[in-house]
Amino acid sequence: MAFDYFANPPPGLDLNESRTASNNAIGVVLFVLSLVFVGLRLYTRLRVKREPLGLDDYLMFLGLALNAGNLACCIAGKAIDNARLITDANVQTRRLLRPWKAHMVIGTV
Repeated sequence: MAFDYFANPPPGLDLNESRTASNNAIGVVLFVLSLVFVGLRLYTRLRVKREPLGLDDYLMFLGLALNAGNLACCIAGKAIDNARLITDANVQTRRLLRPWKAHMVIGTV
């Protein structure tokens, strides 16, 4: 059975309902927690153990940077509210939605 995602929304679906604020708050809180733990590890490595940074530390910084990029994409995606765009059938909306579809597919792999 084929389903047209760009048709009218199903009955009972409220397109005015939004969880954007709570989702953004959860993302920011988790990012701040990861930032705190990376800072604690850096403090322990440099001040307590007095050891130089290793490859694992640099990979941790890379992971933190990727986490920040993911948070930025999530906030930007919710700012244009892609859930409402999916139900809109005009060409402009489909053109705007293409990059966010790719991000969602890549982010779930």
